[in-house]
Amino acid sequence: FGGALAAVALLLASYANSLWQLQLTYGALLGLACSWLWPPCMLVVQRWFSKRRALASALASTGSGVGTMCLGPLMTVVIRNYGWRVAF
Repeated sequence: FGGALAAVALLLASYANSLWQLQLTYGALLGLACSWLWPPCMLVVQRWFSKRRALASALASTGSGVGTMCLGPLMTVVIRNYGWRVAF
């Protein structure tokens, strides 16, 4: 269900006409969808690795944090150069 909601949220965000619509669709709906996608991803990592399970979980968890940390400054540059409609 999380994947379908993420697809719908991104589709709706592409039709946003104002910033509050973008915040609702991209921020709230996509945030909810991602929160539903996270536990299954971690469960797969836990079941796949028997040795070094803690390291595998740490690397999987770190990936989303590093991606989020890099995405903020990158999106700032894209929004400044192309506008928020093109950026999202």
